[in-house]
Amino acid sequence: MKKTLLSIIIALVAVFTGLAQTTIADLSETARTRYEKAITLINTGMPETAIEILSNLDKEYPNNYNVLYDMSYAYWALGENKKALEIVKRLEDHPAVTFIVYQLEGNCLDGMGKTKEAIKAYNRGLERFPDAVLLYVEQGKIAEKREDYDKAAELYEKAIEIDPEQPLAYFFLALLYSDSYEPFWAIMYAEAARLLNFTYDAYQQFSEQMSALLYQLYKDHIDITSQGDSTVIHTSFTQMKEIGMTKDSSQVFIALPLAFEKEMVEALAPEKEITLQSLIDVRGRFIDSFYERFDDYFDVSILDFQRQVRESGHWQAYNMFLLAHGDMDAFQQWTATDPTASQQLGAFAQWYEAHPFTPSAERPTLRTKAHRLLNLDIPALENVSNAKDCRKHSADALRLSRWWLDQPLDTNSYIQFQVQRFLVAWCTNSDEISVEIRDCSVAESQVGMLAFMIAMIEYGLEHKVKNPGEEGFAYAIKQALAYLDKNRAVVEVPKRAEECLKMTPTQLDQRIHEEYNVPIESIEMLKP
Repeated sequence: MKKTLLSIIIALVAVFTGLAQTTIADLSETARTRYEKAITLINTGMPETAIEILSNLDKEYPNNYNVLYDMSYAYWALGENKKALEIVKRLEDHPAVTFIVYQLEGNCLDGMGKTKEAIKAYNRGLERFPDAVLLYVEQGKIAEKREDYDKAAELYEKAIEIDPEQPLAYFFLALLYSDSYEPFWAIMYAEAARLLNFTYDAYQQFSEQMSALLYQLYKDHIDITSQGDSTVIHTSFTQMKEIGMTKDSSQVFIALPLAFEKEMVEALAPEKEITLQSLIDVRGRFIDSFYERFDDYFDVSILDFQRQVRESGHWQAYNMFLLAHGDMDAFQQWTATDPTASQQLGAFAQWYEAHPFTPSAERPTLRTKAHRLLNLDIPALENVSNAKDCRKHSADALRLSRWWLDQPLDTNSYIQFQVQRFLVAWCTNSDEISVEIRDCSVAESQVGMLAFMIAMIEYGLEHKVKNPGEEGFAYAIKQALAYLDKNRAVVEVPKRAEECLKMTPTQLDQRIHEEYNVPIESIEMLKP
């Protein structure tokens, strides 16, 4: 029943891409039959026998891409990384080369303990094949082994940004977050991983692992205890407890993990324990109430998909499929006792073929725009009170300066206010960059000067120069002018800046050159 269900649920036309998939047309019919037998042997755990066949084929067809790659793969599967590496390196200059050559090369080097060289191999692959998302995934796995978990998450999310339907990136993110203080994200990624092409044979174990993990995450982070006639419910899906607010208190912001936890507690209210069926009921109540309260607030692809399933009438079958491996006994009991179970599963399978979960490039990860906005990881001001501490937060200063310049100006935004406070404090106390404030085209505007300073931070850190000089000054002026221009609906553009915006590029360059040579002045209003 399980095998049938998993093959029905998602109709996929996919082939395991762990092996080379280029043409084998240059092999004779008998040679091709032997080659295909070797591949079958590798896939069924008998690489030693496969190597014998592939070695003979290599003698008959020297420099055949498929034969060489799969022979290298077979040696790697045996743990003979050195031998595998010798073979796969021969393929770097092969006309049929694909990214998997660099993937296997890096895997061999990593298996030999040569981590730095492995990363170089993956990066060489990315230089030739920039969209090879699995090379980012491989580097993420190395970062995890080094316990650099932030870097690992960044690399996995980079893979998803390039290919939003890459299941392995979601898979490793789910595992990463499952062992963190934010298991909420593990739940989001695990459900996506379960849905994204994990039901064909090559990824069967991963699909089942995600199903079991998802169920266990709910079980581990929901505590229901009875106290007399009352029930006490406690959840621990996130440690995020703060709610943001605008400076004038007119708007309140709630981050997605916190919203999830609050709604989940309410959805749990009728339950006395968590079982497979009770969890399905809880998830249903959760998605109903979540969209009643946050319909226009969050943009989360996996939650939107849940709502679609809910509205389509396939909620029971979908969740039974989704969570089955968390409690197979309960799943099998359902299929045995509910005479409509098979019909429900088949109906969901047909519906899913027409309405698959497809995160898009516009919504590349499961993190929402609201979440990105509210969870920018802005360091506290006390963390940038001296030059030494500022150096620890240079990457934050670069990241947040780019973010601030890219946002439409909102003078009532609590988030923007916090970001600019951090950037001014960082700039004031850092010894990594010297921001020279001069009498210039944007000096009559506090917003213009703030944009100028933040652009100077961005330029200096991007180019790794302490004194950005005239080139950095010109960049910052142009950025500040552009910032004023795009926000003129909410901020006044001063006369000198307006003049510059009407100049030709040549005239503007001359004006900036003249302004760079005026005496440096202190601008009190930029101090935090």
